[in-house]
Amino acid sequence: AAAPEETDSTSLKSEDKSDTKSTSTPVKVETEEEKQRKARAAARAKKMESIAALREAGKDDGTAVTGISRRHRIRRKKSAIAAITPEEKERNEWKVNIYASVLNAERSQWKKSIYSHVINAEANLAKNIEAKRDLEEQNAAAQRRAEHQKKLDKKAKKFAARAERF
Repeated sequence: AAAPEETDSTSLKSEDKSDTKSTSTPVKVETEEEKQRKARAAARAKKMESIAALREAGKDDGTAVTGISRRHRIRRKKSAIAAITPEEKERNEWKVNIYASVLNAERSQWKKSIYSHVINAEANLAKNIEAKRDLEEQNAAAQRRAEHQKKLDKKAKKFAARAERF
């Protein structure tokens, strides 16, 4: 059983050798294809480098992302704009106008209610502090007057007591 396997393996080896000799032309074709692939890959790499250089220089027109030229994108945009019907255009304008009017209404309401309340709160706080200070000063003055009046009353009682003695 071992002998036939050896003959099979030796015959396969000889067949492999003959295959390589007979298929020498396809190997050559593969190398040419590989050369073409390498050339295309090098061209792609060079193109990507030039795009990167443009992007770094600030001259990128966006074609690096889309893969189409600027002229082609402009043509697409024009045809897309032309494809919009007047009804769609009117509806879009209406949406934009509604959105703007809602924002303006909210902004004016905010200015009237919230913003003015905040500004008035600061002014009111200053007024309240001033009013408290005035009230404290008035209370202190009234207390001083009351104490002074008590002293005057004591002096008057002393004078009255002295006057009764004489």
